[in-house]
Amino acid sequence: MKSKRKRVLLAVVGTAVLLAAGVFGVWQYRRATWRYPYSPETRQLHYSEAMMSFVYFPSMETTLRFADNVVRGVVTEVGESPFADASGMSFSIRVKETLLGAPTPDTLTLYISGDRESGVAKPHQNDDLVLFLIYYPDYEIYQLAEREAAMFAVMPGNTLYAFYTHPSFVEYDNRPVNDLYTSILEAAINIRDNPDEYEDTFAPGDILDGLLDPQSDILSPLESIVESAS
Repeated sequence: MKSKRKRVLLAVVGTAVLLAAGVFGVWQYRRATWRYPYSPETRQLHYSEAMMSFVYFPSMETTLRFADNVVRGVVTEVGESPFADASGMSFSIRVKETLLGAPTPDTLTLYISGDRESGVAKPHQNDDLVLFLIYYPDYEIYQLAEREAAMFAVMPGNTLYAFYTHPSFVEYDNRPVNDLYTSILEAAINIRDNPDEYEDTFAPGDILDGLLDPQSDILSPLESIVESAS
């Protein structure tokens, strides 16, 4: 009788363990695949008031001229500021492809000042992003080249969400990601073909330096990506 009860108890415990493992597995899967539901309302909520102080509205060209790299990557981890004396958030980005600029590490650290509810908009865990970045080698971190104008989310279905509220950026909402790639390429070609307009840029990024160098083939990777997606 005791042996039978023991077998029943073991069966019940085993079933409970399997159920718990299944629930934990489902939770892990949902955590790993959950995507933040961006919408026009969230864009207004997270809009950085600092943008209002700009003397110009950012465009693809103005964003590119400050950037060292343009990449597409996924947020794999969200953390606190890496600086003890400055508020902000850090984001580990697994790089899927480099569109412009020198190759980046497979995983890079993006730092954005302010907490979740203040300053520049912040991405979320598992976000698939297109980022225009400035690299700070002394700290081994990257920052957005032009606040919200330097960040787009790629939503399920491979369509876009723009973080910046200017109509010229909002028009990318729900469009295929290759439309953005094409616009980046066109803006880069415009810079390359009009060097007089950009050669006096204050604190230019590596991308601008490459575009103004007649010997550079900086556009080749992005040209190949756009062509293969067409």
